[in-house]
Amino acid sequence: MRDRRDSRGGDGDRSIRNAKRNERPVEGRGVRRAQDADAGVGPSANAGPADGPGGDDRTERAMRDVSWHLDMVEQQEPDKQDHRIREARRISRDLSTGTPSKATARNRTQQVDDLLQRADSTGDPDADSHVDTARQMVRDLLWWIKP
Repeated sequence: MRDRRDSRGGDGDRSIRNAKRNERPVEGRGVRRAQDADAGVGPSANAGPADGPGGDDRTERAMRDVSWHLDMVEQQEPDKQDHRIREARRISRDLSTGTPSKATARNRTQQVDDLLQRADSTGDPDADSHVDTARQMVRDLLWWIKP
């Protein structure tokens, strides 16, 4: 049986480059950069798997991050704000401050997802980027909160 690298005609350099690439530290969604940690800017540094058995910690942290992104959108002029984004922000703040049951957290997270999916463009590329990030974070959270 031939090795996959042989079928591409390569000598394995490609997989070595990929291995080296994966060794670098990666900053991604939900991870606060070091310079932002001291400034109190950005989503929470603790975004990740839940510490608790019910996943409440994950829900609170993720919704705190979603709320932060939607707060950045709220800094726009009031006439440009979409009411769906404001409502999603209110729900995400509510979820980030308490520990609801798993079913309630799932329902409220689904409401945030529905609102963000139907939200109109803000007209500002930075604000749209924050909305897109919040959408993806909510989608990821829905995957973790199993029904």
